[in-house]
Amino acid sequence: MFDVVVIGGGPAGLQATLTLARGQRRVALVDGGAPRNQRAVQVNNFVSRDGIPPKDFRAESRRQLEGYGVRLVQGLVRGVHGEPDGFTVDVDDDTRLEARRIVVALGVRDVLPDWSGLAALWGDTIFQCPYCHGHEVRGTRWAVYADSPHMPQLALLARAWTDDLLLVDRIGLDDDTRARLQGAGIVIDTRDVVGVAARADDAQRLGALLLEDGSRLERDVLLLHPPQRQTALVEALELALQDGYVAVDAQQRTSRPGIYAAGDLTTRMQTAITSAAAGCVAAATIAHDLAGLRMPHDG
Repeated sequence: MFDVVVIGGGPAGLQATLTLARGQRRVALVDGGAPRNQRAVQVNNFVSRDGIPPKDFRAESRRQLEGYGVRLVQGLVRGVHGEPDGFTVDVDDDTRLEARRIVVALGVRDVLPDWSGLAALWGDTIFQCPYCHGHEVRGTRWAVYADSPHMPQLALLARAWTDDLLLVDRIGLDDDTRARLQGAGIVIDTRDVVGVAARADDAQRLGALLLEDGSRLERDVLLLHPPQRQTALVEALELALQDGYVAVDAQQRTSRPGIYAAGDLTTRMQTAITSAAAGCVAAATIAHDLAGLRMPHDG
């Protein structure tokens, strides 16, 4: 029996596995091999790893884990059953793992709008996080698709990267917000987007937004926050949610005893480095829990 099975091989799962392995725990990491950031060119805003391609980040992390005797399992988890000290994890290749504790670090699923051309450009010049990808495209023509109340605030933040910023208003801005955006030099357009087009000289980069009236808006970058859904496994585990994300306490414990969660599935604050930090916290919590000890911030 493993002390811990970690499900998900992104930054949160990799870091949780490393911390547990260095703590002399027997760990298995199950990874489906389809990272959410696989279309991104680089992992950025991660000290000492700034600019590393995602595949290289994962490969080096897995190489290091092998040095600690971690069992790496390639596959999709079909089910988790049992309770603390007696969980079973079923993988799609008929592998069955037994564990005392579980870490779920699967990320979330982005539900992209049905726009022509979007799938081919998502993750490079159409992205969610300016801190992750904005520096490389600073000073170019940006757009923000505002279909939820927090997007005008993101547009104001995005002014740090560009003086040429347009906001597509799909929420009906109030007068105060509109005035603040315009005061910051942000152009507002109320026409909806129905598609995106790549640049004529680079099929991998955004060139224009295609609007509902048939016109084009020449843009180099689009900030887009699509709705997100939990994975089928998380739904099957019936973990409590808060605003659509897995609810965890300060130590990454979920509503189900013995199951911990870390990374993008728990928060809208989705960066590689914060996910890794959450994985470290989850691992430290498990080490304390298995030893019958309390974490410093436990009530």
